[in-house]
Amino acid sequence: VDIEKVTEHTIEGPLLNKKAVCEGIAKAMKYLMNKKGLRCELVLGKLTEDTSVYHAWNIVRIDGYWYHVDVTADIGMTNGGIYRYDYFNLSDDEISTDHQIIECPVKCHVSKNGYYHRKGLVMNRQDDFKKLLSDKLAQGESEFVFKLPSAKDADKVVQKIMDNVNEVLGSKRHGFKKYQISPNPTQLVYKLKLW
Repeated sequence: VDIEKVTEHTIEGPLLNKKAVCEGIAKAMKYLMNKKGLRCELVLGKLTEDTSVYHAWNIVRIDGYWYHVDVTADIGMTNGGIYRYDYFNLSDDEISTDHQIIECPVKCHVSKNGYYHRKGLVMNRQDDFKKLLSDKLAQGESEFVFKLPSAKDADKVVQKIMDNVNEVLGSKRHGFKKYQISPNPTQLVYKLKLW
């Protein structure tokens, strides 16, 4: 038996060996949250893109409400630069866009404590996005993530973001020559990086 493979499914994997699968990460999250006095449980399901593989994540109780948290998915979304929180404090409806819940002890109906809501990074209008971009540029930030809850057609949304970025940057470009948009269309979250 390969002991390292076995520990990838336990809290030992991520906490001691820094190597784990979703089950080990979810168990470690539960352990750490419970140690801090927060209620946290495991959820069993599948990712809708590959329903042949089981997946584990958590639900956490905050301010009397339950939320889904998928640390494994957020780790997968983070690729250099800034950390992603696309799967942090989601409702059943939000997580169900790309997760299939099989076993969950409670319902998660509220989305007000989602990371992007709490950080003021939810943009409902184009003017909101333009202001956010202008503010980030003024603060010297060249990379940030935001949520567009009304975005439905990913290709059109990316084009609109590009149009708005070009408008805000204008002819001066603020010293930036290029930019990249990295979408998570199922969660309606987008990362913008300028350089």
